[in-house]
Amino acid sequence: LFYGKGLGGILVIERPASAGGSALGRPASSSGGGPGLTIPTVQINGATAQQLPTPLGTLLQFTRGGVSYLVVGSVDSSTADAAARGL
Repeated sequence: LFYGKGLGGILVIERPASAGGSALGRPASSSGGGPGLTIPTVQINGATAQQLPTPLGTLLQFTRGGVSYLVVGSVDSSTADAAARGL
């Protein structure tokens, strides 16, 4: 689904949740073996979401009620969070 117009638009991809884990990366491991990618998290209506804010936009991924959501947009993190909370 696409909400809005142009660069201010937000893309939402919904799919059945899988047991495979996150689309954005895995936390750093404390067992050594090199640095991992640590993604910040935020709370979205009781679900823990991984959020990747960049100067160009924000990606937000979370699973709730058996559905995995990916929210992407050329918007700041607070706008992406608000869109995710509306789902």
